[in-house]
Amino acid sequence: MKNLAGTILLVLMCFVAERGFALDRIAVSQVGFAPTSIKQFSSPAQFTSFEIRRISDNALVFAGGAPLRQVTSALIGGLPVWIGDFTAFTDPGRYKVVAGGLESYPFNIDINVFDQPVRAAQRMFYYQRAFTEITMPYAEGPWVHPSDADKAPAGIVKGWHDAGDYAIYMPTMAQSIFWLLEAWSDFGPLDDNTNIPESGNGVPDLLDEVRWGLEWVRSMQDPNGGFWGSACPGCNNNYYCGTSFPHTIPQYCKSIPPTVQNTAKAIAVLAYGSRVYTPYDAAFANSCLSAAQAGWTWMINNPTATNDAGPCTYEQGADTFLLQTNRMWAAAAMLYATGNPMYETAFQSEYQETGWISSYSKTDGFANSLYLRTTSGANPATQNAIRQQIFVMADTIRSDANNHPFQYATHYYWGCNGNAMHRSGEFSWRAYFLDTTRVADRDQALSNLDYIFGRNYYNQCYVSGISGVSKPRVNGFHHWMKALNANPWHYPGALAGGPNEFPDVNDISYPGAQPYPVWGYWGDPANPRSASTPVEGRFTENDSWSTNEIDINWNSVLVYNLYAAKKIARGGNVNGIVRNSAALPEGFALYQNYPNPFNPLTTIEFNLPHREYVTVAVYNMLGQDVALLLNETQDAGKYTLRFDASGLTSGVYFYRLQAGGYSQTRSMVLVK
Repeated sequence: MKNLAGTILLVLMCFVAERGFALDRIAVSQVGFAPTSIKQFSSPAQFTSFEIRRISDNALVFAGGAPLRQVTSALIGGLPVWIGDFTAFTDPGRYKVVAGGLESYPFNIDINVFDQPVRAAQRMFYYQRAFTEITMPYAEGPWVHPSDADKAPAGIVKGWHDAGDYAIYMPTMAQSIFWLLEAWSDFGPLDDNTNIPESGNGVPDLLDEVRWGLEWVRSMQDPNGGFWGSACPGCNNNYYCGTSFPHTIPQYCKSIPPTVQNTAKAIAVLAYGSRVYTPYDAAFANSCLSAAQAGWTWMINNPTATNDAGPCTYEQGADTFLLQTNRMWAAAAMLYATGNPMYETAFQSEYQETGWISSYSKTDGFANSLYLRTTSGANPATQNAIRQQIFVMADTIRSDANNHPFQYATHYYWGCNGNAMHRSGEFSWRAYFLDTTRVADRDQALSNLDYIFGRNYYNQCYVSGISGVSKPRVNGFHHWMKALNANPWHYPGALAGGPNEFPDVNDISYPGAQPYPVWGYWGDPANPRSASTPVEGRFTENDSWSTNEIDINWNSVLVYNLYAAKKIARGGNVNGIVRNSAALPEGFALYQNYPNPFNPLTTIEFNLPHREYVTVAVYNMLGQDVALLLNETQDAGKYTLRFDASGLTSGVYFYRLQAGGYSQTRSMVLVK
């Protein structure tokens, strides 16, 4: 057996040397794991046992046994890998895996392991902001540029540059806003200190960033009520790679007059946003809903306005099914925002079962997610059918991953990493949160993140700027970064598209380009690729736009996945307690939770006039403890807690604040 293992390893090493590939060490997440989460690795060398060793002193801290299984896959050239599992090891620290004569890159085990990645992934949207300056101290590095506000079309404000280019598209803006709103709705991160210009304003930074997107959507509304499709530099999105900054490119123009497709997507996120922002800024929430209602009227009155072709567009076309899913999404959002039965009727007339992930064009999954959130006016039978289909799709994802050498569930087209994050967000995490006995779905979602963070063919972390990572993503296709040529080259938090089964034939190199050579997927001597390159190897760490570009919609669903992982790592709460103000309140106070009724997240606020030992507990109708939200000493101030009732059934609950001799109890209603 030893001779066979050695022969296989030798063949593998020759394959690596010949092709310049990197499957030459144990593949594991370089970000790491929560103590109680699943922990697995893929080894290109066969092993009968393995070790976990501490980085600081190389001490053996865990001895593992034989592989769980062997996977042989054409994705890595027909070679085998062996899957190891060390879930049983839970001690916090920094470690490496040793097996079969190979080692892994270091990784951490800690409850806070996802804190820095989610901060970076969310802050990516600050760097992508349009029509504003990116400047210190918010840039936290050399990635700055003067304001490009003078490039905006008349009346157009804010938004995010879509990807490595500078255009702003309604389809990907809506998709991105949706996932950020989903992250808020499911996890409610209260951080108001991620160092964006709005930090410290009393509104969670995630919602500040979403508002930046929603204000662009509102500004794209035509006086007739419909929504334009894109804001396009030079009306053709054509400018030179290597010298083009946001503030030096041609003037933008509005492109693609109002269509059903773009208007429906705008309606969906504006209506969703109106529901979310009501506790923070009722006037803004009302303006979003009014814009959505005007858009709805236009959409109903212009059913044949479906020509979204033209310059600078994410063209969807007039496909009947896709249009139906767009109207379905708009109807679900309007029902969620208003409870008006006319939108239930509209939703049912457009209803489609989800059979694939949603995207910039197909939006039935987004619609069904919002429909599940709706507590007033939704059909329980339809909601149950949606739940059951989510379970079916989650089962398919696990089946796909079990045949993958890195336990990854994706499809290898442009943006395969975004595809995997969408599959996790739309189905795996959803299935787990709907039924927490489906632990395998949670574990699969975490395995998809492991791949992103290094458990892959190249041992590559596909997200830029994550501290502690041994092999980070450094370069990428990005006009601003190329022209800036900073050190570090790429701002943090951006997710690369990843391996592409069919890299575009036009993704070529220009060695003589000035002022810097442009190295594409094809023709880069540092990254030789051919038709025989295995699918997992069809990625290049250079200017390749078909494998190494970024996109806001990939990052938005990455944010969702990371908050989900953070929730698991933290034992069910992404926040802990947030102290909103150090100002001394006049007295103790416990305020009514909001929203109320709620499902499954709600916010509880209270005041402390002086330092005191505090408990905040939740009880059911029988007086039984169901959650202890706080049990420690706190300084004087105004505080916010986020309560997640995912594991509870519908009903009336009570929450009690006790601090010194003060005690107050209020009631709240959970409606699922």
